[in-house]
Amino acid sequence: MLWLLLLMALTLALSHSPWRYRVVKDSLLDNLDFSQAGRGWAGSGRDIRLQPGTPPVLMLKADGSGRNVIMSRLLPRSPKGIDRVRVSADLSSQDLQAGPAPWQRGRLILLSRDARGKRIWYWPQQVAELEGSRSWQRYQATIPLHPQAVQTWLVVYVSSVSGQLLLKNLELVGVTETGAYRAARAGIIGAWVLSGLWILLALVPTVRRSPPALFALIYALALFAGGLTPQPHLRDGLDSGRQSLEQLIATGAALFPVEIAPPDTGSTSRGQSPQSETKKETVTKDSGKEEAASTPSTETRGSILPPQLHIAGSDKRAHLAAFAGLSLILFLAFRSAPRRRNLLAALLLGAAIESLQALSITRESEWADLGYDAAGALLGAVFALLLLSLLPVRLTKVANTAPEKPEKAE
Repeated sequence: MLWLLLLMALTLALSHSPWRYRVVKDSLLDNLDFSQAGRGWAGSGRDIRLQPGTPPVLMLKADGSGRNVIMSRLLPRSPKGIDRVRVSADLSSQDLQAGPAPWQRGRLILLSRDARGKRIWYWPQQVAELEGSRSWQRYQATIPLHPQAVQTWLVVYVSSVSGQLLLKNLELVGVTETGAYRAARAGIIGAWVLSGLWILLALVPTVRRSPPALFALIYALALFAGGLTPQPHLRDGLDSGRQSLEQLIATGAALFPVEIAPPDTGSTSRGQSPQSETKKETVTKDSGKEEAASTPSTETRGSILPPQLHIAGSDKRAHLAAFAGLSLILFLAFRSAPRRRNLLAALLLGAAIESLQALSITRESEWADLGYDAAGALLGAVFALLLLSLLPVRLTKVANTAPEKPEKAE
């Protein structure tokens, strides 16, 4: 266990090491300090101001009309030897009220588009995201350049209900990974592979004689693989599985149709004719259309801003459910093992996934995800203990109600 904790600490330290990158080009764009006003920038929205000063301050204001206020700048073709861009800026916000969608905030991003002009999803993009009122703070992010990106845009925008976003001291530097970091990363990955093989070999005798233990191992390996699978391959696989399941359900419904008779409401027996019922349904449908038409749409049609692809918090609920299931399976499959060991195994798996995600490009390591993993493991452990406490009582009742065997006559 100590070896795994040390390996996790080394992985996180390596991913945040100051010698991970070296600067290839100091400045990729000119007029990032807005000393020449808006030259080279493209703006969308009238509520864009440049406050004079040293340095000048860019202000984007949301007036509550729902319009997107955007300032963007197209990056040149990446020079040879540059595979990442380091974006840094000072930002602050004043009464920035967020909208209902997760992206309706004040944000500084690096947007990648393919040859068809479409946004490349599941690629790192965010430098900063602000809401409410925040004082001046320095934000920085190193973002890889997508190999299939034809255009890369530096975008600062406000898509909130009200408030304003302020920006100054914007910098854009071309960097690449150092050779020392790549060598250390290869050594860390090799240590993880050897540790995984050692754990699997230690579990082989147990899973060979215990089908529940084998199922628990398969479940844990599936969680581990899902946590490290690059995006968008993971989302594509989940969508394919969902579509296959829907087709299987539809096929089963077609082969084994079930007819359910509607309940008899008896509306005509109370002096109402079928024509009056039809009129009432027509009025209800028309009123529903009017209500839907009067409801404002939250869809954003801008070419820069993304649509709302997911429900906020759905990823956290998936972490909670996945590790609750893992903890439950471990407690039921390894009943004779100490309870602390089962819970610790679930926690270590979650910590290992989050630490290894720090080395991935399309996955992000978050302490919040680890917190939800731990909460799910505790929830599954509590449910498993309740289930195991009721199981002996159930077996005792079955034994007491079992018929006695007749005694053999001498």
